Amino acid sequence: MLVAFLYHLIRWPLLMFLVILEPFVRFVLSSVAILGTLTALMFRVFLERTQFPFWLTLALSFGCLGALILYYISIKLLASSAPCVFQAIVNTGAPCVVRRSRSRRGVHVRGFAFTSVERGRPVTGD
Repeated sequence: MLVAFLYHLIRWPLLMFLVILEPFVRFVLSSVAILGTLTALMFRVFLERTQFPFWLTLALSFGCLGALILYYISIKLLASSAPCVFQAIVNTGAPCVVRRSRSRRGVHVRGFAFTSVERGRPVTGD
């Protein structure tokens, strides 16, 4: 119980911090990725300079895109109230609570929605 309390105590301020910084981080990382790619292609095609680090510039641009994807994944993980995943990590053995969603089709496992591909039938908790 104390571990879950500490998890939520750390999770909410960190989530608020990441959400507040999200527009700035998105603008900076996507701008660097686009400008880096365009710069690398322009130097490679038009100027043909041998000293320009083409592959390093492309790698840094794709690294910025990867960092942006990781940023969004971390926001999604912190925003989803996932005690089942947390309980699986700390091995408490408590069962996940599966409930039927009233607003959407599917089954919700405390924040995670699961629907089957076959005719939109909800996945059972089995």
